[in-house]
Amino acid sequence: MPIKKMSNGKYKVDISVGFDPITGARRRKTKIASTKNEAEEIYYRIKSKYRNGELDYGKNTKFKYLLALYFNHMEQNLKEVTVHNRTLSINKHIAPFFKDSLVNKITYTEITNFRQHLINQDLKVSTINQLMVILHNIFSTGVKEGLVKKNPCADVKNLRDTSNKIIIWTPEEFKLFINFLTPKQEYYKTLYTFAYLTGTRIGEAQAVTWEDLDKIEGIITINKTYHRFNKKDIVTTPKTPNSIRAISINKKLTNMLLKLKTQQKNRYDELGLNQTPQTPIFEKDGKIPSTHYINQLIKDTCHKINTSMSQSLKVIKFHGFRHSHVSLLIHQGEEILLISERLGHKSVTFTLDTYGHLFPSRQKQLSKKLDSLSFL
Repeated sequence: MPIKKMSNGKYKVDISVGFDPITGARRRKTKIASTKNEAEEIYYRIKSKYRNGELDYGKNTKFKYLLALYFNHMEQNLKEVTVHNRTLSINKHIAPFFKDSLVNKITYTEITNFRQHLINQDLKVSTINQLMVILHNIFSTGVKEGLVKKNPCADVKNLRDTSNKIIIWTPEEFKLFINFLTPKQEYYKTLYTFAYLTGTRIGEAQAVTWEDLDKIEGIITINKTYHRFNKKDIVTTPKTPNSIRAISINKKLTNMLLKLKTQQKNRYDELGLNQTPQTPIFEKDGKIPSTHYINQLIKDTCHKINTSMSQSLKVIKFHGFRHSHVSLLIHQGEEILLISERLGHKSVTFTLDTYGHLFPSRQKQLSKKLDSLSFL
C-alpha cells in the first residue's frame, strides 16, 4: 500500500513513478502527511501528475546526470562519428563549465554566461554556434525526460558570423588550377572537376561507386557518404534525407569518369584487385585518399601557381568547389529551387541564407524593363 501510518501518528506516502532511463532503477516519490485524508490527496495528486507527464524529476538533478541521458540518446540515434565528435566537444567545453550545477537552476543567464565564456576563449563564431546547438539539444533531452520544464537555451540566438566569407573560384580560376596539375595527377584532376561540376560534399564524392553512375542518362546518384574513423573506412547514409539525390552531369564529365574507370581497371589488374560495380569511383590503388591529403594537394598546387606564375589564386578547401559550383549556377541564371535540390539542402531557405548574397540584384533589371514600356 502506498500510504502507511507511522509510529508518530503521521502518514507516509511512497509512490512508484516509473523507472530511471539510465540506471533502470524504479523512481519513487515520498511525502509525509499529518492526516490520512491529506495523504490520500497527495497520493492522487502525484499519480495524476505522473500520468499527465507533469512530474518534476529535476529538482536535485545534476548536469552530469543530464549529460548521461544525452549520451545515451546520441548512441541510440546518431552515427558513430557524430557521437565521437560531439562527445569530444562536450567534454572539452560544456561539461567543465557546468560541472555539478543543478539542471533546474541553469537559466537563460547561465547559458549566456557560458556563451561569453566561449567568446573569451577566442573560438570561431561557427564553433561557438555549434556548441550552443549541442547545449540546446542536451536541454531538449532534459525537457523530454521531465528534468526541466523549459529549455533555457530556447531564446538564445546564434552569433552573427561576419568573418566567415565564402571563397569561390571563377571558371577561369578553376581552369588555371586544373591545368596546372600534372598527367600523373589525372586521378585528382578528375576528382576536383567532379566536385566543381556537381557541388558534392567531400564525403559524398569519396563514397560514390560505379553503380551510382548512369552513363547513358548522364546522372550520378548520391545515396551515401564516407568517413575515416578510428582507422576504419565507414560508409553511411548521407547527412540528411534531402542529401539523397540524383545529379545530372555533362557529357565531358561523364567521359572523364569513364576514362578514369578504364585506368582504375588496368591498375587493379596489375595489383590483383577486382573492380566491381560497388568499387568507389575515386578509390586509388584499393584505398580512398584521405580528406587531409585531398585538401593539402589543393593548397600546395595553389602555392606553386602563385610562386611560379606570379598569380594570386585564392587557397580553398574541397568544400570551396561546392561554393564555386553554386556561384557558377547562379551566374548561369539557374533557379534557386533547382540549386537547392542539386546541393541536397534541407530547404530553399537554407540555400538562400547561405548563398543569398551571391544572387545579383534584380533592381537594375527591373528598371530596364520599366524603361522599355511603350507608353513612356
